[in-house]
Amino acid sequence: MRKLHLFSPLLLVLLANLLGFGILFFSEKQLDMTGLYYSLALLAIVLFSYLLIVVFSLGDEYLFLIVSMLLTVGIITLFRLDSEQAIRQILAFYVGMTGFYLTYFIYRKFPAWHNLFLWYAAVAFLLFVATLLFGTYSGGAKNWLFGFQPSEPIKILYILGLSCLFTAPYGESHEKALCFLDRHLPFLSRPARFLLRLYDSHRGRQLLIMAYVYMHLGFLVLQREWGSAVLYFLIYFVMQFVFEGKYLFLLMNLLLAAGGGYLGYQFLTHIQERVAIWQNPFADPTDLGYQIIQSLYAMSAGGFMGTGIGQGRPDYIPVATSDFIFAAIYEELGMLGATAVVLLFFLLVYRGIKITLMVKRPFSKAVALGISLMFGFQTLIIIGGVTKMIPLTGITLPFMSSGGSSLATSFIALAILQAISSKTEDISDDI
Repeated sequence: MRKLHLFSPLLLVLLANLLGFGILFFSEKQLDMTGLYYSLALLAIVLFSYLLIVVFSLGDEYLFLIVSMLLTVGIITLFRLDSEQAIRQILAFYVGMTGFYLTYFIYRKFPAWHNLFLWYAAVAFLLFVATLLFGTYSGGAKNWLFGFQPSEPIKILYILGLSCLFTAPYGESHEKALCFLDRHLPFLSRPARFLLRLYDSHRGRQLLIMAYVYMHLGFLVLQREWGSAVLYFLIYFVMQFVFEGKYLFLLMNLLLAAGGGYLGYQFLTHIQERVAIWQNPFADPTDLGYQIIQSLYAMSAGGFMGTGIGQGRPDYIPVATSDFIFAAIYEELGMLGATAVVLLFFLLVYRGIKITLMVKRPFSKAVALGISLMFGFQTLIIIGGVTKMIPLTGITLPFMSSGGSSLATSFIALAILQAISSKTEDISDDI
């Protein structure tokens, strides 16, 4: 193991944890003994996990450190807003880490992920249908099912399915899947054979990929999950450009997306309201524009250096624990701290792109790229909305916003990226 120096990333993460939780503990008892014990347990898991990754060479060691720093800042901010919610987030972190280790070892040991496209599509379809039939509304979207958000795990299934379509050729593995359908689900056998024959031709393959993508987008629109729909489309669009580079299909998709957005704006009131709020939130400062106005005021109060941990009023920001957590961070840590958060996300995406370039298997390349794009675009969309650069959408900031479904999904995606990085011959130590 390499010798740790003063500015080692691990020591910086540990120092951030100790300083942040220490300030909260000694500052007007915002962190009680129960919260302190949970926080110390979190710190112990972070340290143990990092040492495990380094000692047993489990892949890129910096991915987990970057995420640990983001998680720390998020939980410190949650303690400022709602200590019970912060403890629930730490408990969700424990569950997420369990999922991280299980996913890491299962993904490494099972070699045939590229052969499971039909299963990815089928499970996503069932989750979408179950949400539409039995789901509940939250924030105007029908996106909750039995206490979790199906759209979160569907993101991973979506990326795995896209990776199959962009890289996996038709072969014996699909024949095995078709044999299974013949025996157990014969009514699906004929359409599955037709789709796989269509996949054999290049143009048919492109149309099949588009159908797969727009099926997901259609379900998300029915659930009124427009933010997630934008995220899914951006992931597909970049992967289409990288793996196919067919400008005709890129243009076709841009036109379809623009047309869908225009129709949504024309016929859906909540989209018109979000665009109107984005254009001028002060037109309705006590109702529709209240959230974004409070967000802007909080960031203005933070200035360059911030008010300091425990010295701001992030509780004035509506939905600060989830959608607007970046504004709460900005107020107490200032532009300096907020920029550091953005740079951490930049480094996370950078490491993911680096893994994408270095891994050899096409399917692994596609999955690593898709996960990196997911983290990057999700961050861009929510921070852009909070800072009023783009209309606000209701998606979460990865590893920072409260929410067990989001945190668990993010750690599962991180585990897949970590497992892929462990299969590369060499990952440079230079960030």
